[in-house]
Amino acid sequence: MPIRAQLIAVKKKTAAAIYCPARLRTLVESLEEGPRHVLAKSEKAPRSYDAVEKSFRAWRDTLAEIAEKHDDDARHYSLHGLRKRACVELAEAG
Repeated sequence: MPIRAQLIAVKKKTAAAIYCPARLRTLVESLEEGPRHVLAKSEKAPRSYDAVEKSFRAWRDTLAEIAEKHDDDARHYSLHGLRKRACVELAEAG
């Protein structure tokens, strides 16, 4: 019987199941059974918001040249906005 993966979003002390697109579900179901974090610090611990934000800022800095070609400013991009956009994409996917 295949493992049914369930994604849980945890914010503060509340947890909620969230929609999981087919490609992500396939990836998650290929992992060993047990709790796993998509953005992991270690095998059993999630990365902190600060660690994710630090990585995001470093990645955002690499966009400066591309953004400039499109008359944009990559410094205006935020982790909150990226997370919101991901939620919109998931909602629109069904």
